[in-house]
Amino acid sequence: MIQILEKTYRACLRSGLVTPGIHRTAKRMHSWLRYSRSQMYLLEDINSLRAGIVDLKREQDDLRTQLAQLKAQLASKTDDAPAQTGSGRQDVERPR
Repeated sequence: MIQILEKTYRACLRSGLVTPGIHRTAKRMHSWLRYSRSQMYLLEDINSLRAGIVDLKREQDDLRTQLAQLKAQLASKTDDAPAQTGSGRQDVERPR
């Protein structure tokens, strides 16, 4: 829609049949089109930023899940280690 209005504006200027009133209106329309185009670009940027945030949150959730799995594996390995050696941590003497 914006492109059609821009083409119409340019055609009006090239035709030479433009009155001063029409020219003023066309200039206002052109500035409005530039404004709405910049708004459209801003919306695209905002939407891409939102998508990036969603991706980062998803990645953060995945990393939290992996961290929880690694903690569980580490806990199970440390729980199994004293049972396998036959000596618990209580048997270890620490110098004071």
